[in-house]
Amino acid sequence: MLERLSWKKLVSELFLFCLPALVLSIFIGHLSWCLFASVFLALIWHGYNLLKLSDWLWLDRRMLPPSGRGGMGADFLRYSPNAATEPETAP
Repeated sequence: MLERLSWKKLVSELFLFCLPALVLSIFIGHLSWCLFASVFLALIWHGYNLLKLSDWLWLDRRMLPPSGRGGMGADFLRYSPNAATEPETAP
């Protein structure tokens, strides 16, 4: 579960998030609006996960970080109290 976050992974997740918008735009013909909606939803998703992380860092006193999917899961583990004791994994 502990994995290094890379630009390649972030770009591939953004592409997979925008892929349904690209397919939908083929049928309705509004590429820019579909991509805008897709990127806006990705922004909302990451904002929600950042709020969860902020809540855990400042308010919640549990030792384990909140669960996260995609690129945010690695970010949550990076801020856990025992992150300094865990060995780094090679990419």
